[in-house]
Amino acid sequence: MPQNIQVELDFLQDLLLEILQEFSPKSTGYFSTLKHLFKSYAPPTQLAHELQATIESDQILDVIKAFSLCHILANLVEEHYKNKQPSTMGLDKTHNDLSHAGFSPKELADKLQHIHFYPVFTAHPTQSMRRTFLEAIQEMFSDLATIFDRPCDPAAMKKAKERLAYRLRLLYKSHLVRQEKLEVLFELDNLLYILENSFLPSCLDLCQQIQAAFKTPPPPPLKTGQLDRRR
Repeated sequence: MPQNIQVELDFLQDLLLEILQEFSPKSTGYFSTLKHLFKSYAPPTQLAHELQATIESDQILDVIKAFSLCHILANLVEEHYKNKQPSTMGLDKTHNDLSHAGFSPKELADKLQHIHFYPVFTAHPTQSMRRTFLEAIQEMFSDLATIFDRPCDPAAMKKAKERLAYRLRLLYKSHLVRQEKLEVLFELDNLLYILENSFLPSCLDLCQQIQAAFKTPPPPPLKTGQLDRRR
């Protein structure tokens, strides 16, 4: 595992343990023991014994929530690491490959005018995570980047850590998944959030890449229209 990933994981897991200890020292003990057993590949009998003790305790729901938050934090670190890696794909590489293959700038610019991308968004009620969690996770990702990508700004790092701790406390005291029956409306709500905070910024970033690569204003990135209702 790359060292920077381990550093970020250790930082977030220490922060999580600190918060868990505030709310429930007993469940923190179960969580820490199980986590150590999983990490050390403990014998199945020992692991089964500890799992049974946790299940029979009145702390099982808190332990499950702690592992869920731990998994969320691990995903944050993984995404942060991936975002910092140089891209091996994308517009720049494609543009360079086609140029080296003999396509002239004019040919590439002409082809660009005829490329269309039709995203398909579904609204199946399968996402159990609530929108508040989606928002908190994105904000935590930003705070993680502040702490580890801008280490020369102690004041910003301190505030980012405080925000991370605040959001972790909120998430720990919230329901991780919806308590009511899943409906299409819930997924639509999540989709609107993803469109606003991920899809549209990505379109803007792509337009800037096109303009930089082709030295020309890109075609309109979005065109709205009627949904295709064919089955």
